[in-house]
Amino acid sequence: MPTRRRQFLKSGLAGTAAALVAGCTTGTTEEETTTTDSGGDTTTTTSGGDPDGDSDEQIRIGFIHPLSGGYSTLGEPQELGGQLAVEQLNANGGIDGKEVVGFHEDSAGDATTAQQKARLLINDRDVDVLTGEAQSSAALAIQQVADEEGIVFGNQAGADPITKSRCNRYTFRYELRTGQVARATAPWAVENLGTKIWFHVADYAYGNAFLDGWKEVLSDYDYEEVNTTKSDLGANDFSSYITQIQNSDADFLALGMAGGDLVKFNQQASSYNLRDAVDIVAGTNDFRSVRLGGGSGVVGTYSGVRYFEGYDNELNRQFVTSFIDAYDQIPANHAESQWTMVHEILAPAIEAAGSTNADDLIAELEGMEFDSPMGGGTMRACDHQAERPVPVAQISEPQDLEVLQGKGTEIPSLDIKQTISGADAIEACDSIDCSL
Repeated sequence: MPTRRRQFLKSGLAGTAAALVAGCTTGTTEEETTTTDSGGDTTTTTSGGDPDGDSDEQIRIGFIHPLSGGYSTLGEPQELGGQLAVEQLNANGGIDGKEVVGFHEDSAGDATTAQQKARLLINDRDVDVLTGEAQSSAALAIQQVADEEGIVFGNQAGADPITKSRCNRYTFRYELRTGQVARATAPWAVENLGTKIWFHVADYAYGNAFLDGWKEVLSDYDYEEVNTTKSDLGANDFSSYITQIQNSDADFLALGMAGGDLVKFNQQASSYNLRDAVDIVAGTNDFRSVRLGGGSGVVGTYSGVRYFEGYDNELNRQFVTSFIDAYDQIPANHAESQWTMVHEILAPAIEAAGSTNADDLIAELEGMEFDSPMGGGTMRACDHQAERPVPVAQISEPQDLEVLQGKGTEIPSLDIKQTISGADAIEACDSIDCSL
């Protein structure tokens, strides 16, 4: 089984500390406007090196993020995580001695736009790998392009099909898929909060994957489905759903939403005092943007945890310190997942392969062991999904943790209740609908 080169990675964090503390970067960041095949203008942000340099002497990474629209709260920190990884890699000699250049594009969280940007990066920017995307429908669209073009895509969205029914040999995911979070969170919820459940989800890829994942996991449990409701993606008024839930006999609400939709739902639920009637368990209330947007109103709710900035291990402390020093803000979930995919997974795999050829890179990634700010894991060969531990937490009052450099007072924290092992949080390979 291939293993990651731990010393290579840890030196990348330590080697850039002085530059980041001083507020410096280790490469260039600039924008270039070009015209797409469809006639519209697009702005490419580059980081880490010379975008006009010799592509044979560089490792060129194509990033796609939802930098505008309802998912920009996830896409903006995702871009920063990618930029930080590129800068740190270059500060330590690049990858396999080659300069790393990042090309960043905005998908706007739209599937068609995401595909256009993926093709632009491949054909016009000559990128070696693709990575990014926080919106699941857009990520599914990008992975189709990756399959057609034969280029590795390190994805960061959550919908199950990406590494299940829609899996392909070019797509790999460090981010937890929705079903992994469900396998950790759903049993804990029915054992601790009650067995009468109201499901509410946003009606798109992630929301429906959340619903399917919970119901699949709970098929082995004795529970009552009080009701299932769905709202349109991008909806603004959830009052009718909230009052229905409030007047039901549900023990808790299982909430499958993300991005701006979830922030708005949490704000309205707080104004209606929904938690006086039911507990709330959301798939992504752990996100920094959701905790900030919900403020005190989200305190007391529950969530599976993809990332927690206060997680107590050496690599996370180093990552959080570097991120705050570089950007003067606490890293969000998608900043960590993007950083980890580039700095802890793709970079050492490219170095070990000595190549960005897709076949060589896939051979290194399949079965690869890696480290991350949330602990170690394995990139499974059978579905290209990271197997890693999944905590369950209650959103708590802010904590002024030392690692947060005084910024802990700005954001509700997490009180981790239980951590499910990576193996227990994911289905066995022979039981999933993925054929690579």
